[in-house]
Amino acid sequence: MDGLCRMTAMELRAEIQKRTLGIEELTRLYLERIEKYDPALNTISEINELALKQARKLDSQKTGRDAILFGLPLLIKDNIDVAGLHTTAGSLALADNRAETNAAVVENIIRNGGIILGKTNMTEFANFTTEGMPPGYSSRGGTVKNAYDCSKNPGGSSTSSAVAVSAGFCSMAVGTDTSFSVVACAAENGIAGLKPQFGALSRRGIIPIASTLDSAGALSKDLSDAILLYNGMLDRPLAPVQPIPAKELKIAINLTCCAS
Repeated sequence: MDGLCRMTAMELRAEIQKRTLGIEELTRLYLERIEKYDPALNTISEINELALKQARKLDSQKTGRDAILFGLPLLIKDNIDVAGLHTTAGSLALADNRAETNAAVVENIIRNGGIILGKTNMTEFANFTTEGMPPGYSSRGGTVKNAYDCSKNPGGSSTSSAVAVSAGFCSMAVGTDTSFSVVACAAENGIAGLKPQFGALSRRGIIPIASTLDSAGALSKDLSDAILLYNGMLDRPLAPVQPIPAKELKIAINLTCCAS
């Protein structure tokens, strides 16, 4: 069953669509893996106690199974609101802050069939709050460890979302990026990261740092999964890419050269 934890979201979605993989089965597998391995990595700040109930509901659903994220469990960075769970940005100052509504990107994920497994730890307030502070540290969550080597840098503020994907706790996770956080965390943990163009995704329900730079981003096993999650976070799905027949492609060659 651990083989499922190595599968991409696209592969898992295909098995769910064929009904050869149960959504509750997959959700339970992730939760059991988190319980077994996360104490050494410290990625999870809170588990969604309703995740299995939501998975069972989706398993029994007759319609809407073609939704782009249908049945896929995800983890969400702890500066993004998930209704009923805490949003602390890793700070003890916000330890009692429980979200009443979903952030816009979370609402879109759920609308597109995704399941929220829980929240991930992060660098406190998605920034360095004191001199000498290690990456991935927060007063509420402690220090997050790199997925491959606990002595190595785990990345920037979205570190736990990246480590969780790399460790097989989910196939995709949501982070945020102000200055290289999604991309750097992906690179440090051997996965794919996508920071969309600023303004492409709603920032409603996300604790801000810089109103002109912040964006939610996708962390996943490969780029196809990252694009899938990005599409699922959008208010309106992307239009399908239309292939261009090879015979209609044109190549331009610039023969201009410098005079000697």
